Amino acid sequence: MATLDIIESYLSNRSTEWRTEISTFEDGSEQRRSKWSAARREFNLRLNPWSDQKTQEIWDFFNARKGAYEGFNFYQNIFWQYVNTGDDATKIYTVHEAAYVALSTVMYLDGVATTAFAETTPASGIVTFTDNVPNGVVIRADYKHSIAMRFVNDTLSFEEFSLALYRGDLALIEDL
Repeated sequence: MATLDIIESYLSNRSTEWRTEISTFEDGSEQRRSKWSAARREFNLRLNPWSDQKTQEIWDFFNARKGAYEGFNFYQNIFWQYVNTGDDATKIYTVHEAAYVALSTVMYLDGVATTAFAETTPASGIVTFTDNVPNGVVIRADYKHSIAMRFVNDTLSFEEFSLALYRGDLALIEDL
C-alpha cells in the first residue's frame, strides 16, 4: 500500500460516521444494532506552509491512486503527546491507542528526550522503558501514526485540488 508522508501537512477531524441499523416494530418500539465495531472518520487535509512543489507531489499521488479508488497509508506526525505520568512501578506504556510507525518515536521524561526505551509493540502502540518511570515524571512522545485512508473525491481539477489543499478542506476518509 502506498504511503503519503508529508511533514508540512495537517489533518483535522471533520466528521465521524457510525452504521446503526434501526428496526421499528408495530407498537412503535425500536431495536438498534451496530453494524460497525468502530467509527469511520473523515478528515480534511491542509498543506502548511504552502508550496507549489508539495502541491504537485500530492496531486501526482492523488492521480496515482486514481482518486477515491485506491487506499493508502497516511503518516500523521504527532508532537508532544501526553502519554502518562510515572508511578515508580511501571515501565510499559501505551503511546497511542493504535499502531504507530516503528522507529518514529521520540520519548520525553519531564521534557527531556531519552533513549532509555524500546518500541516493543508498534502495532499496539506500546513502548517499554529500561527502568520504571519515577513517580510524578511526565511522559510525552513524538511519533508518526499511520492511518489507512483514501481520497473522497474522484473528480477534481488541479485548481480545485490546489484550493482545497490550501484552504484545508481536501477530504480524506478512513479506509476500514
